[in-house]
Amino acid sequence: MVDFQKSKWRAGNAEADRRAQQLKQQFKTVSQTRIPVKKNRSGFFWGWIIVSLALGAVAIAFYDIEQKRIAADEGKFVYFRTCKEALMAGAAPILRGQPGYDWWLDADNDGIACEPFPN
Repeated sequence: MVDFQKSKWRAGNAEADRRAQQLKQQFKTVSQTRIPVKKNRSGFFWGWIIVSLALGAVAIAFYDIEQKRIAADEGKFVYFRTCKEALMAGAAPILRGQPGYDWWLDADNDGIACEPFPN
Protein backbone atom coordinates (compact mmCIF):
# COMPACT_ATOMS: atom_id res chain seq x y z
CA MET A 1 0.00 0.00 0.00
CA VAL A 2 2.90 2.38 0.72
CA ASP A 3 4.39 1.75 -2.70
CA PHE A 4 1.07 2.55 -4.35
CA GLN A 5 0.83 5.89 -2.56
CA LYS A 6 4.43 6.78 -3.43
CA SER A 7 3.91 5.97 -7.10
CA LYS A 8 0.64 7.98 -7.13
CA TRP A 9 2.43 10.92 -5.48
CA ARG A 10 5.25 10.72 -8.00
CA ALA A 11 2.81 10.65 -10.88
CA GLY A 12 1.05 13.73 -9.49
CA ASN A 13 4.38 15.41 -8.91
CA ALA A 14 5.46 14.76 -12.51
CA GLU A 15 2.25 16.43 -13.73
CA ALA A 16 2.93 19.42 -11.48
CA ASP A 17 6.52 19.61 -12.74
CA ARG A 18 5.33 19.53 -16.37
CA ARG A 19 2.80 22.31 -15.67
CA ALA A 20 5.43 24.36 -13.86
CA GLN A 21 7.78 24.03 -16.85
CA GLN A 22 4.98 25.18 -19.19
CA LEU A 23 4.24 28.21 -17.05
CA LYS A 24 7.95 29.08 -16.83
CA GLN A 25 8.24 28.93 -20.61
CA GLN A 26 5.14 31.09 -21.08
CA PHE A 27 6.38 33.63 -18.56
CA LYS A 28 9.81 33.72 -20.19
CA THR A 29 8.23 34.34 -23.60
CA VAL A 30 5.97 37.09 -22.31
CA SER A 31 8.69 38.78 -20.26
CA GLN A 32 11.06 38.91 -23.23
CA THR A 33 8.47 40.52 -25.50
CA ARG A 34 9.06 44.25 -25.77
CA ILE A 35 5.98 46.40 -25.88
CA PRO A 36 6.53 49.62 -27.84
CA VAL A 37 6.00 52.63 -25.57
CA LYS A 38 5.36 56.09 -26.93
CA LYS A 39 7.75 58.48 -25.26
CA ASN A 40 6.10 61.49 -23.73
CA ARG A 41 8.32 64.47 -24.37
CA SER A 42 5.90 67.14 -23.18
CA GLY A 43 7.55 67.15 -19.74
CA PHE A 44 10.83 68.09 -21.39
CA PHE A 45 9.13 71.00 -23.19
CA TRP A 46 7.42 72.33 -20.06
CA GLY A 47 10.62 71.97 -18.10
CA TRP A 48 12.38 74.32 -20.51
CA ILE A 49 9.48 76.76 -20.35
CA ILE A 50 9.62 76.85 -16.53
CA VAL A 51 13.40 77.27 -16.48
CA SER A 52 13.17 80.08 -19.05
CA LEU A 53 10.52 81.92 -17.06
CA ALA A 54 12.50 81.57 -13.85
CA LEU A 55 15.66 82.92 -15.48
CA GLY A 56 13.66 85.79 -16.97
CA ALA A 57 12.24 86.69 -13.56
CA VAL A 58 15.72 86.66 -12.02
CA ALA A 59 17.06 88.86 -14.83
CA ILE A 60 14.22 91.34 -14.36
CA ALA A 61 14.80 91.45 -10.59
CA PHE A 62 18.52 92.12 -11.02
CA TYR A 63 17.80 94.76 -13.68
CA ASP A 64 15.38 96.47 -11.29
CA ILE A 65 17.93 96.39 -8.45
CA GLU A 66 20.64 97.78 -10.73
CA GLN A 67 18.36 100.61 -11.83
CA LYS A 68 17.62 101.46 -8.18
CA ARG A 69 21.35 101.45 -7.40
CA ILE A 70 22.03 103.86 -10.27
CA ALA A 71 19.15 106.09 -9.20
CA ALA A 72 20.38 106.13 -5.60
CA ASP A 73 23.86 107.12 -6.79
CA GLU A 74 22.40 109.98 -8.85
CA GLY A 75 20.23 111.18 -5.97
CA LYS A 76 16.91 110.49 -7.71
CA PHE A 77 13.77 109.16 -6.02
CA VAL A 78 14.24 105.53 -5.01
CA TYR A 79 11.76 103.16 -3.41
CA PHE A 80 12.79 100.00 -1.55
CA ARG A 81 10.14 97.58 -0.34
CA THR A 82 12.52 95.72 1.96
CA CYS A 83 15.97 96.14 3.45
CA LYS A 84 17.08 93.13 1.41
CA GLU A 85 16.43 95.14 -1.76
CA ALA A 86 18.39 98.09 -0.36
CA LEU A 87 21.30 95.83 0.61
CA MET A 88 21.34 94.18 -2.84
CA ALA A 89 21.30 97.61 -4.50
CA GLY A 90 24.20 98.70 -2.33
CA ALA A 91 22.24 101.58 -0.79
CA ALA A 92 22.09 100.32 2.82
CA PRO A 93 22.39 101.75 5.40
CA ILE A 94 20.18 104.69 4.40
CA LEU A 95 20.11 107.86 6.49
CA ARG A 96 16.97 109.93 7.04
CA GLY A 97 16.72 112.45 4.19
CA GLN A 98 18.59 110.31 1.66
CA PRO A 99 16.81 108.87 -1.38
CA GLY A 100 15.24 105.51 -0.50
CA TYR A 101 14.73 106.17 3.23
CA ASP A 102 11.28 105.20 4.53
CA TRP A 103 9.99 104.76 8.05
CA TRP A 104 9.24 101.03 7.62
CA LEU A 105 12.88 100.34 6.80
CA ASP A 106 14.03 101.95 10.08
CA ALA A 107 13.50 99.27 12.73
CA ASP A 108 14.47 101.34 15.78
CA ASN A 109 13.49 104.83 14.50
CA ASP A 110 16.96 106.30 14.97
CA GLY A 111 17.21 107.78 11.48
CA ILE A 112 19.25 104.94 10.00
CA ALA A 113 17.32 102.50 7.83
CA CYS A 114 18.52 98.98 6.98
CA GLU A 115 21.38 99.06 9.43
CA PRO A 116 23.10 95.70 9.85
CA PHE A 117 22.61 95.58 13.65
CA PRO A 118 19.66 97.68 14.83
CA ASN A 119 19.90 98.89 18.44
